[in-house]
Amino acid sequence: MTESRSENNIGISVVIICRDEPLLLQCIQSVDRGIEVVIVLNDPSAEVEEIARRVSEERNVVIVRIPLPGIARALNAGISAAFNDWIFLLDSDCTCRPTTIAGMSGYRDRYRVIRGSVVFNGRNFFERVVARTRNELVNRNLSARHPPLLFDRSIVHNTGTWFHDALQWSEDTDFDRRVRAAGISIGDAREFAIDHKPLSMATDLRSAVSYGVGREIGKELGIYTPHSLKSRINNVRDVFLRARAINSYAGLSSALYYFLIWNSAFRLGTCARRHFNWTPSSWHPRSQ
Repeated sequence: MTESRSENNIGISVVIICRDEPLLLQCIQSVDRGIEVVIVLNDPSAEVEEIARRVSEERNVVIVRIPLPGIARALNAGISAAFNDWIFLLDSDCTCRPTTIAGMSGYRDRYRVIRGSVVFNGRNFFERVVARTRNELVNRNLSARHPPLLFDRSIVHNTGTWFHDALQWSEDTDFDRRVRAAGISIGDAREFAIDHKPLSMATDLRSAVSYGVGREIGKELGIYTPHSLKSRINNVRDVFLRARAINSYAGLSSALYYFLIWNSAFRLGTCARRHFNWTPSSWHPRSQ
Protein backbone atom coordinates (compact mmCIF):
# COMPACT_ATOMS: atom_id res chain seq x y z
CA MET A 1 0.00 0.00 0.00
CA THR A 2 1.34 3.43 -0.91
CA GLU A 3 0.49 6.22 1.50
CA SER A 4 1.91 9.26 -0.29
CA ARG A 5 3.49 10.24 -3.61
CA SER A 6 5.29 13.22 -5.13
CA GLU A 7 7.93 14.31 -7.65
CA ASN A 8 11.39 15.87 -7.37
CA ASN A 9 13.35 18.00 -9.79
CA ILE A 10 16.41 15.73 -10.00
CA GLY A 11 14.32 12.90 -11.46
CA ILE A 12 15.57 10.26 -9.00
CA SER A 13 13.74 8.24 -6.34
CA VAL A 14 15.69 6.69 -3.48
CA VAL A 15 14.45 3.22 -2.49
CA ILE A 16 15.20 1.94 1.01
CA ILE A 17 13.90 -1.36 2.36
CA CYS A 18 13.88 -1.91 6.10
CA ARG A 19 12.93 -4.58 8.61
CA ASP A 20 14.51 -3.73 11.95
CA GLU A 21 17.36 -1.28 11.33
CA PRO A 22 17.31 1.59 13.88
CA LEU A 23 19.71 3.60 11.67
CA LEU A 24 16.80 4.09 9.23
CA LEU A 25 16.19 7.65 10.46
CA GLN A 26 19.81 8.74 9.87
CA CYS A 27 19.71 6.97 6.50
CA ILE A 28 16.67 8.96 5.38
CA GLN A 29 18.01 12.21 6.78
CA SER A 30 21.21 11.78 4.75
CA VAL A 31 19.18 12.15 1.53
CA ASP A 32 18.50 15.67 0.28
CA ARG A 33 15.01 16.77 1.26
CA GLY A 34 14.07 17.55 -2.35
CA ILE A 35 14.51 13.92 -3.41
CA GLU A 36 11.68 11.41 -3.15
CA VAL A 37 12.38 8.59 -0.71
CA VAL A 38 10.47 5.31 -0.98
CA ILE A 39 10.55 3.28 2.24
CA VAL A 40 9.48 -0.34 1.89
CA LEU A 41 8.48 -1.86 5.22
CA ASN A 42 9.65 -5.46 4.96
CA ASP A 43 7.91 -7.10 7.96
CA PRO A 44 9.04 -4.15 10.12
CA SER A 45 9.66 -3.92 13.84
CA ALA A 46 7.56 -1.52 15.91
CA GLU A 47 10.55 0.85 16.09
CA VAL A 48 10.88 0.97 12.29
CA GLU A 49 7.12 1.50 11.93
CA GLU A 50 7.33 4.51 14.24
CA ILE A 51 10.38 5.96 12.45
CA ALA A 52 8.60 5.64 9.09
CA ARG A 53 5.43 7.24 10.46
CA ARG A 54 7.29 10.22 11.93
CA VAL A 55 9.46 10.88 8.91
CA SER A 56 6.52 10.62 6.48
CA GLU A 57 4.94 13.58 8.24
CA GLU A 58 8.02 15.74 7.75
CA ARG A 59 9.30 15.19 4.21
CA ASN A 60 8.84 13.78 0.70
CA VAL A 61 8.41 10.10 1.58
CA VAL A 62 6.39 7.23 0.13
CA ILE A 63 5.60 4.37 2.51
CA VAL A 64 5.07 0.94 0.94
CA ARG A 65 3.99 -2.19 2.79
CA ILE A 66 4.28 -5.65 1.30
CA PRO A 67 2.02 -8.55 2.34
CA LEU A 68 4.77 -11.20 2.15
CA PRO A 69 8.25 -10.32 3.42
CA GLY A 70 11.37 -10.83 1.32
CA ILE A 71 14.30 -8.70 0.19
CA ALA A 72 13.70 -9.10 -3.56
CA ARG A 73 9.94 -8.59 -3.22
CA ALA A 74 10.54 -5.46 -1.15
CA LEU A 75 12.99 -4.05 -3.70
CA ASN A 76 10.60 -4.70 -6.57
CA ALA A 77 7.72 -3.10 -4.68
CA GLY A 78 9.79 0.01 -3.98
CA ILE A 79 10.95 0.33 -7.57
CA SER A 80 7.36 -0.02 -8.81
CA ALA A 81 6.04 2.55 -6.33
CA ALA A 82 8.63 5.23 -7.17
CA PHE A 83 7.47 8.30 -9.08
CA ASN A 84 10.68 8.57 -11.09
CA ASP A 85 12.22 6.12 -13.54
CA TRP A 86 15.72 6.57 -12.14
CA ILE A 87 16.12 4.50 -8.97
CA PHE A 88 18.82 4.94 -6.34
CA LEU A 89 19.13 1.91 -4.05
CA LEU A 90 20.32 2.71 -0.53
CA ASP A 91 20.63 0.22 2.34
CA SER A 92 18.93 1.20 5.59
CA ASP A 93 22.17 0.67 7.56
CA CYS A 94 24.03 3.21 5.43
CA THR A 95 24.12 6.99 5.15
CA CYS A 96 24.56 8.91 1.93
CA ARG A 97 27.33 11.48 1.55
CA PRO A 98 26.15 14.96 0.42
CA THR A 99 27.53 14.75 -3.14
CA THR A 100 26.89 11.08 -3.90
CA ILE A 101 23.46 11.12 -5.54
CA ALA A 102 24.17 14.25 -7.57
CA GLY A 103 27.60 12.97 -8.53
CA MET A 104 26.32 9.58 -9.68
CA SER A 105 23.43 11.23 -11.54
CA GLY A 106 25.99 12.95 -13.74
CA TYR A 107 26.63 9.61 -15.44
CA ARG A 108 23.03 9.18 -16.61
CA ASP A 109 23.70 10.52 -20.09
CA ARG A 110 26.13 7.65 -20.73
CA TYR A 111 24.93 4.70 -18.66
CA ARG A 112 21.68 3.05 -17.58
CA VAL A 113 23.26 1.40 -14.53
CA ILE A 114 25.73 3.30 -12.33
CA ARG A 115 27.64 2.02 -9.34
CA GLY A 116 29.13 4.02 -6.48
CA SER A 117 31.11 2.67 -3.52
CA VAL A 118 30.33 1.81 0.07
CA VAL A 119 32.81 2.60 2.82
CA PHE A 120 33.02 0.37 5.90
CA ASN A 121 34.66 1.56 9.10
CA GLY A 122 35.30 0.00 12.49
CA ARG A 123 35.60 1.22 16.06
CA ASN A 124 37.76 -1.61 17.41
CA PHE A 125 40.22 -4.20 16.09
CA PHE A 126 37.59 -6.80 15.13
CA GLU A 127 35.31 -4.29 13.42
CA ARG A 128 38.29 -2.90 11.51
CA VAL A 129 39.20 -6.40 10.30
CA VAL A 130 35.65 -6.80 9.00
CA ALA A 131 35.69 -3.29 7.49
CA ARG A 132 38.94 -3.84 5.61
CA THR A 133 37.68 -7.18 4.31
CA ARG A 134 34.35 -5.76 3.18
CA ASN A 135 35.91 -2.70 1.57
CA GLU A 136 38.06 -4.97 -0.56
CA LEU A 137 35.36 -7.51 -1.42
CA VAL A 138 32.59 -5.02 -2.17
CA ASN A 139 34.48 -2.24 -3.93
CA ARG A 140 37.44 -3.79 -5.71
CA ASN A 141 35.55 -4.97 -8.81
CA LEU A 142 32.93 -2.96 -10.67
CA SER A 143 29.54 -4.68 -10.53
CA ALA A 144 25.82 -4.03 -10.11
CA ARG A 145 25.68 -6.09 -6.92
CA HIS A 146 25.77 -3.56 -4.10
CA PRO A 147 24.32 -0.16 -3.24
CA PRO A 148 24.84 2.62 -3.92
CA LEU A 149 23.31 1.69 -7.24
CA LEU A 150 21.57 4.08 -9.62
CA PHE A 151 19.68 2.67 -12.58
CA ASP A 152 16.93 3.33 -15.09
CA ARG A 153 14.10 1.00 -14.16
CA SER A 154 13.22 0.57 -17.85
CA ILE A 155 16.14 -1.89 -18.03
CA VAL A 156 13.51 -4.45 -17.00
CA HIS A 157 12.64 -4.65 -20.71
CA ASN A 158 16.15 -6.01 -21.25
CA THR A 159 16.70 -8.00 -18.07
CA GLY A 160 13.25 -9.60 -17.76
CA THR A 161 12.81 -8.54 -14.14
CA TRP A 162 14.52 -6.36 -11.58
CA PHE A 163 14.98 -8.82 -8.73
CA HIS A 164 13.82 -12.44 -8.66
CA ASP A 165 11.01 -12.53 -6.08
CA ALA A 166 12.02 -15.88 -4.59
CA LEU A 167 15.64 -14.93 -3.90
CA GLN A 168 17.03 -13.80 -0.54
CA TRP A 169 20.60 -12.64 0.08
CA SER A 170 21.67 -13.47 -3.47
CA GLU A 171 19.20 -11.29 -5.36
CA ASP A 172 21.93 -8.72 -6.02
CA THR A 173 24.20 -11.32 -7.65
CA ASP A 174 21.34 -12.34 -9.93
CA PHE A 175 20.63 -8.67 -10.76
CA ASP A 176 24.27 -8.18 -11.75
CA ARG A 177 24.11 -11.35 -13.85
CA ARG A 178 20.98 -10.15 -15.66
CA VAL A 179 22.47 -6.71 -16.34
CA ARG A 180 25.62 -8.22 -17.83
CA ALA A 181 23.71 -10.82 -19.85
CA ALA A 182 21.64 -8.01 -21.38
CA GLY A 183 24.82 -6.26 -22.51
CA ILE A 184 24.19 -3.21 -20.30
CA SER A 185 27.39 -1.37 -19.39
CA ILE A 186 27.89 -0.33 -15.77
CA GLY A 187 29.05 3.22 -15.13
CA ASP A 188 31.96 3.48 -12.70
CA ALA A 189 31.14 6.23 -10.20
CA ARG A 190 33.00 4.72 -7.27
CA GLU A 191 34.47 8.09 -6.37
CA PHE A 192 31.02 8.79 -4.87
CA ALA A 193 30.31 6.85 -1.69
CA ILE A 194 27.90 5.93 1.04
CA ASP A 195 29.00 5.03 4.58
CA HIS A 196 28.05 1.71 6.16
CA LYS A 197 27.59 1.41 9.90
CA PRO A 198 30.35 -0.52 11.73
CA LEU A 199 29.80 -4.29 11.61
CA SER A 200 30.71 -6.62 14.43
CA MET A 201 32.36 -9.88 13.42
CA ALA A 202 29.32 -11.83 14.68
CA THR A 203 26.96 -9.76 12.51
CA ASP A 204 29.20 -10.17 9.47
CA LEU A 205 29.40 -13.94 9.95
CA ARG A 206 25.61 -14.20 10.27
CA SER A 207 25.44 -12.40 6.95
CA ALA A 208 27.95 -14.87 5.48
CA VAL A 209 25.71 -17.77 6.55
CA SER A 210 22.72 -16.02 4.95
CA TYR A 211 24.66 -15.49 1.72
CA GLY A 212 25.40 -19.20 1.67
CA VAL A 213 21.74 -20.11 2.18
CA GLY A 214 20.71 -17.59 -0.48
CA ARG A 215 23.16 -18.99 -3.01
CA GLU A 216 21.88 -22.52 -2.40
CA ILE A 217 18.26 -21.37 -2.87
CA GLY A 218 19.34 -19.87 -6.18
CA LYS A 219 20.60 -23.30 -7.23
CA GLU A 220 17.31 -24.89 -6.17
CA LEU A 221 15.48 -22.42 -8.41
CA GLY A 222 17.80 -23.12 -11.33
CA ILE A 223 19.15 -19.56 -11.31
CA TYR A 224 22.67 -20.60 -10.36
CA THR A 225 24.12 -23.80 -11.80
CA PRO A 226 24.87 -26.65 -9.38
CA HIS A 227 28.55 -27.17 -8.60
CA SER A 228 30.48 -29.52 -10.83
CA LEU A 229 33.95 -30.71 -9.90
CA LYS A 230 35.43 -28.11 -12.25
CA SER A 231 33.36 -25.28 -10.75
CA ARG A 232 34.34 -26.34 -7.23
CA ILE A 233 38.00 -26.20 -8.17
CA ASN A 234 37.48 -22.78 -9.77
CA ASN A 235 35.66 -21.59 -6.65
CA VAL A 236 38.55 -22.63 -4.38
CA ARG A 237 40.92 -20.83 -6.74
CA ASP A 238 38.77 -17.68 -6.67
CA VAL A 239 38.61 -17.69 -2.88
CA PHE A 240 42.37 -18.03 -2.69
CA LEU A 241 42.88 -15.19 -5.18
CA ARG A 242 40.49 -12.94 -3.26
CA ALA A 243 42.31 -13.71 -0.02
CA ARG A 244 45.61 -12.86 -1.67
CA ALA A 245 44.19 -9.57 -2.93
CA ILE A 246 42.81 -8.76 0.52
CA ASN A 247 46.23 -9.48 2.00
CA SER A 248 47.81 -7.03 -0.45
CA TYR A 249 45.36 -4.19 0.15
CA ALA A 250 43.95 -4.82 3.64
CA GLY A 251 46.54 -6.87 5.50
CA LEU A 252 47.07 -10.41 6.74
CA SER A 253 44.45 -10.32 9.50
CA SER A 254 41.66 -9.48 7.04
CA ALA A 255 42.93 -12.05 4.53
CA LEU A 256 42.92 -14.80 7.15
CA TYR A 257 39.50 -13.73 8.40
CA TYR A 258 38.06 -13.96 4.89
CA PHE A 259 39.81 -17.20 3.91
CA LEU A 260 39.37 -19.21 7.11
CA ILE A 261 36.40 -17.76 9.00
CA TRP A 262 34.09 -15.90 6.60
CA ASN A 263 34.17 -18.65 3.98
CA SER A 264 33.55 -21.30 6.63
CA ALA A 265 30.40 -19.41 7.65
CA PHE A 266 29.34 -19.15 4.00
CA ARG A 267 29.84 -22.92 3.49
CA LEU A 268 27.92 -23.59 6.70
CA GLY A 269 24.98 -21.74 5.17
CA THR A 270 25.12 -23.69 1.91
CA CYS A 271 25.37 -27.02 3.72
CA ALA A 272 22.56 -26.20 6.17
CA ARG A 273 20.26 -25.37 3.29
CA ARG A 274 21.31 -28.26 1.07
CA HIS A 275 21.09 -30.99 3.71
CA PHE A 276 18.49 -29.67 6.16
CA ASN A 277 16.43 -27.21 4.07
CA TRP A 278 17.27 -24.57 6.69
CA THR A 279 16.65 -20.83 6.51
CA PRO A 280 17.64 -18.20 9.12
CA SER A 281 14.93 -17.26 11.59
CA SER A 282 15.28 -13.60 10.55
CA TRP A 283 13.82 -14.56 7.15
CA HIS A 284 10.58 -15.77 8.71
CA PRO A 285 7.57 -13.47 9.26
CA ARG A 286 7.24 -12.09 12.77
CA SER A 287 4.67 -13.83 14.92
CA GLN A 288 1.49 -11.83 15.14
